Amino acid sequence: MELVTGYKGEEHVTADQDADLYRGITGTGILNVGNKMKLEISGSTLYIYDGVCIVDGREIYIPYGSKDSISIPVETGNNTRTDLLVIEYSKQSNGVENAVFKLIQGTRNSGNDPPYTQADIRSGAELAQKPFCRVKITGSQITVEKLFEELQTLESLEEYFSSLKESMKKCLIID
Repeated sequence: MELVTGYKGEEHVTADQDADLYRGITGTGILNVGNKMKLEISGSTLYIYDGVCIVDGREIYIPYGSKDSISIPVETGNNTRTDLLVIEYSKQSNGVENAVFKLIQGTRNSGNDPPYTQADIRSGAELAQKPFCRVKITGSQITVEKLFEELQTLESLEEYFSSLKESMKKCLIID
């Protein structure tokens, strides 16, 4: 047993311990912060706006007012393709961790999602890819479907349960 958040006279909280705390409280998803990683297509570029998401406890952050961009290769004619934009987590042999957006291209006209590396970071995976959004391409037309859900804040859950409690009270009142 180890006291993680107690003072020990030295720095000792690890990234794994911090990640387990986030994972246990929130699960995986997008926090209600900034633009909540809003997706926007302009031409053949996909923009991901500022926000925070949690992946296996790891906090992934795009700073306020910033956005990441991914170029999406278009198809010709009426050919179609389904790509996945994943958050790719990697851990080097020296322990350094990183996360980046990576586009995994699908097979032309298959209609299926492309394969990706499914792994749990907590179990020690050195490479894990978590699908963030599905990108559908028909010719030069691009549409996106976000696969990460927005996580509820404790405040919004409290409001929901309070209104649910009031609704249940009204149902139980007999005239």
